[in-house]
Amino acid sequence: PTLVEQGIVRIEIKESNPIHITRVTAYREDAMTVVRGEAAFPMWKSFGIFSGHIDIDIAIPGNEVLQRRNVALVRTRIPKKRGRRAIFRSKFEFDFPKGTVANIAYHVGVN
Repeated sequence: PTLVEQGIVRIEIKESNPIHITRVTAYREDAMTVVRGEAAFPMWKSFGIFSGHIDIDIAIPGNEVLQRRNVALVRTRIPKKRGRRAIFRSKFEFDFPKGTVANIAYHVGVN
């Protein structure tokens, strides 16, 4: 089970337009914690290009916030026309304690 299913990590996604962040989860892999998710254009948007990046803020109980900026989006299989999708993945070198909140946001450009 993922850390989200176990109730250790809560995911909060900031709204963005037209790209929506979907299916975000956190899990343990090879002694690291991985935050992984997907970004997608809506089906009615033709030939969308992912020109931005993902920002991840990990709020650990006790007021500590870890920031991971400019996480790259990697396109998945490109449909001929509509509904393009991309995945992102970021690794952290420690266990998240219970009560951790992962804030995920998509930003256009490099900042």
